[in-house]
Amino acid sequence: MKKILILAKHIGLSGVTTHTLLLSKYLIKRGYKVYIASGGGYYLEEFKKLRVPHYFIGFNNKGAVISNMIKLFILVNNLRPDIIHCQWQINNYYAYFISKIFRIPFISVLHLSDIQMSLFRRISPWGDATIAISRETYEELIYKYHVNKERITLIYNGVDLEKFTPPSRAERGRARRKYNICPDTISISMIARLTEVKGAKYLIEAVSKLRDRHKLKLLFAGDGPLSKELELLVKKMNVNAEFLGWIDDVREILCASDIFVLPSLQEGFPLSVIEAMAMKVPVIRTKTAGAFDQIRNNYNGILINSRSVEEIKNALVMLIENLNLRESIRRNAYNSVVKKFSAVTMTESYIKIYKKILRVKKRADD
Repeated sequence: MKKILILAKHIGLSGVTTHTLLLSKYLIKRGYKVYIASGGGYYLEEFKKLRVPHYFIGFNNKGAVISNMIKLFILVNNLRPDIIHCQWQINNYYAYFISKIFRIPFISVLHLSDIQMSLFRRISPWGDATIAISRETYEELIYKYHVNKERITLIYNGVDLEKFTPPSRAERGRARRKYNICPDTISISMIARLTEVKGAKYLIEAVSKLRDRHKLKLLFAGDGPLSKELELLVKKMNVNAEFLGWIDDVREILCASDIFVLPSLQEGFPLSVIEAMAMKVPVIRTKTAGAFDQIRNNYNGILINSRSVEEIKNALVMLIENLNLRESIRRNAYNSVVKKFSAVTMTESYIKIYKKILRVKKRADD
């Protein structure tokens, strides 16, 4: 049984953590033993449910580099993993030195594009194999980080199709009743942290412009520093909206949704988009990282520019008033996820990388 040690800065509320949980689940299904070392966080219990041993190492504490390195040295010496898998760039430094000491290969993943470059990021080491999760991160690894193209593999993040399945009529009815959505109301959901970079205010402003034209309700699933400010904006613009806070299982919200909108100013490869697509909820999203990998405009979703209230409004009108378009997008979106973005496909791609770098190591050792 091959052993994979995943290094994460934290396992708090983030798409990286969601991806780590899903990858761990499907690696275990394939017979791998998974361990995780991180600074801890909200999802610790979820890793326990998967029976993934967690080891606390404060990677997010910049003042604890030496003690972190000692803890990681002891952990690797005891576990003797076959591969070290780094989910955050800060972990590359630790894995680089540990891999040299123990001759254990490591892989790196770049989850975000368009990050402000610091000297720390610019000189970061990268693994024996490096994973890009979108065409934007692929290009950045080559041109910003100067990683050899031969060492980069594009692997899209996947969605758990065992969980995110299109709802039955009964499920949809129960979900809409729970959120007090009338039969003649179009429900629009957004699942994201309520921060400036997610662009929720542009969605609120767009919906306010349609208030007299259609009966709409906004569902916000997520929390963050802008929650109070956005609640005030909703009242000011007289928009029907409900702020649900952080929700672990967003499937019920998607069951109740007619349209999903992600008006972000910056992204990596948002899982919420492909979760909505898997449940046949039409998606409107901005042309940030991952957009052109996930969406073919007007085929399986609608792409808009960031900060454009008018484009959000027009896209909503298209989906609300053109039922044939909405239905074709729903169907095409689901088929796209099954073909390209399933957790099984994602995990198989990672396993191919693991096997490849282990073969290289074996030849070197021989």
